Amino acid sequence: MDTSSAFDADMPDFSPATCPSPGADPDAPNRQDKLGFQALCTRLRPDLLRFAQWLTRNNSLAEDVVQESLLR
Repeated sequence: MDTSSAFDADMPDFSPATCPSPGADPDAPNRQDKLGFQALCTRLRPDLLRFAQWLTRNNSLAEDVVQESLLR
């Protein structure tokens, strides 16, 4: 009797090789992603601000647009 279903292909692999150890920091990969994203935002902010100023023709509105965009 076949007990597999169509949903088996969508299930993540929970084998011991792919599961983190109990003492591992679960946020470690996310922390690295956040640092990389923050560095990217910091590097691109001047260009984004210049573009927003060109679009809005208003410095304070451009600041708000860039800030909201980076927050989202």
